[in-house]
Amino acid sequence: QGVSKRFGGTLALDHVDFDLNAGEVHGLVGENGAGKSTLMKILSGYHPEFEGNFILKGKKVHFTSTKDALAQGIGMIYQELSVIKTLTVAENIFLGDPPTTKTGLVDWRRMYREADNHLKQLGMMNIDVRAELSTYTVATRQMIEIARVIFSGADIIIMDEPTSALSHNEIQSLFEFIRVLKSQGKGVVFISHFLDDVLAISDRITVLRNGKKVMTVNAGDVDKRTLTQAVLGKEESVEVGRKQHVDVNTEVTPIVEVRNLKRRRQLHGVNFRVYPGEIVGIYGSMGAGKTQLAECLFGIIHPDEGEILLDGKPIRIANSTHARSLGIGYVPANRQTTLFGSNEIFKNITLTHLSAVCPGLVSVSRELTAANK
Repeated sequence: QGVSKRFGGTLALDHVDFDLNAGEVHGLVGENGAGKSTLMKILSGYHPEFEGNFILKGKKVHFTSTKDALAQGIGMIYQELSVIKTLTVAENIFLGDPPTTKTGLVDWRRMYREADNHLKQLGMMNIDVRAELSTYTVATRQMIEIARVIFSGADIIIMDEPTSALSHNEIQSLFEFIRVLKSQGKGVVFISHFLDDVLAISDRITVLRNGKKVMTVNAGDVDKRTLTQAVLGKEESVEVGRKQHVDVNTEVTPIVEVRNLKRRRQLHGVNFRVYPGEIVGIYGSMGAGKTQLAECLFGIIHPDEGEILLDGKPIRIANSTHARSLGIGYVPANRQTTLFGSNEIFKNITLTHLSAVCPGLVSVSRELTAANK
């Protein structure tokens, strides 16, 4: 009730109200920076300092940590999963707290038995708890992480962008799993940029914009267009045209050309050209596919169909190392994915081409010279 949160001089949340019922999926949408993650991090104990009231099952509570929140029944599943692919399913479910024998050794038989029973209670009948997690799909790994949080005592599950890396079939599997959780009285907060997914699985939807709540509506009473307008604060429209002449020679071969690029649900036949000396802006609302397009060009993910041409020649970009060798650089939206905050600036600059800067033994002086240059 009336939750506000400041980071320095920035007001991230401004008197936001939000509620969740048992056996409900409550969708939470908004543009980047709208306050979705901040609100959920408050609910999950990550941000203990805030203004406002937090009422849990009729009682006012205050969490000092995520561990404290989990002990009270609230767990959060982040976009970057914390399961360990090289461990078995059972080991992931009991991660950090395995059952032990009287002598203090891991009780493997009990671990496998309890993990199997727990998954079956959640409708996951065909999972081999002795198998390494890497043998399962991303969607199944996600469900294993959810199962682990529930096994730890959570009956309120916050899911941050759970469908962003899933195929259509994997999304349907996840939705079936969420419906099982609903039927068992669990409350689910579903955060996503994919409005179709939010509309498909949510009972109610709350829209945040610039740290304020815009509305909370029943999912059946709103369509995608209305929801998009609420998120953006205006009608979604596109106005194309040049405000001023740009001197670009389009008679030469484009340095980059994309033809009919398709990728799962995210890219549907994208075409564009970039000529020497030209800056091309890519714009779209949340979930439009901007990041996926950039990741295709940098080899992080691969398109299902279409072509990428460099200097007029079709090429398949195998991975990010290959992309760099072709002269392609990528600055992602999340700097944490590519920078090491605990390292010096010069180490971050030279990290990706250290072998060229310092063939043989690493030389700090050579790194500094290269970075300054």
